[in-house]
Amino acid sequence: MRSGCAGLLLGFLTAVLLFTWSEGRAGRQVDWLEIASSAIAAAADITTGVAPATPTPRTGLATPARPSGSAVGATMATPAPAPQTLATAATGATAYIITRAELETQLSAGAGSGPMPMREVTVRLIPSNRVAMAGRLSLSVVTLPVEIEATLTVDADGAIRIAPSRIEAIGATLPADVTQALRNQVDDQGRRAITSALPPGSRARAIVVESDRIVVDLSAP
Repeated sequence: MRSGCAGLLLGFLTAVLLFTWSEGRAGRQVDWLEIASSAIAAAADITTGVAPATPTPRTGLATPARPSGSAVGATMATPAPAPQTLATAATGATAYIITRAELETQLSAGAGSGPMPMREVTVRLIPSNRVAMAGRLSLSVVTLPVEIEATLTVDADGAIRIAPSRIEAIGATLPADVTQALRNQVDDQGRRAITSALPPGSRARAIVVESDRIVVDLSAP
């Protein structure tokens, strides 16, 4: 590459000398300043006439497209519907709930002060309409373990009734008057325990026993 540049320079100098010698023999004076100015102007014209190179676009880099209005609306999350509240079992009815623990507390307080005192009362709910009670019945000088099973119903007037279907003393036989007194006590105290959780003067439409709660549907006032 260096030898090529040297050859070009030598050729250029040789051409300049020959041009100067020929002009001198012809009696003309060489104006090197004018020649240099003309060369610079010609070079400037050539430079300005060449269009700048257009940069080659880079490939492989995709520009993400902006989603349209319809696309944006389609990707927005649809709000979940609000959870439904427990209230309406039928038109004009409202549901009230009494838990097993609440019923047990109410029956324990009432049974301890009733005509047939019972201690250590426990309650078990039997779907779909029964309640089982267990406790210790105090009779004079003895205390007997007792099991009671009752059915929950709603009468024609919308009142809740608890009708004992089984009353048994473990290891003994209860007198008939004691059994009847227990039957009346369970009906009265059980009904009071449930209706105390309802609005005053309300009328029940239906009652359903679940494994851990009692659901009462009330009629419209």
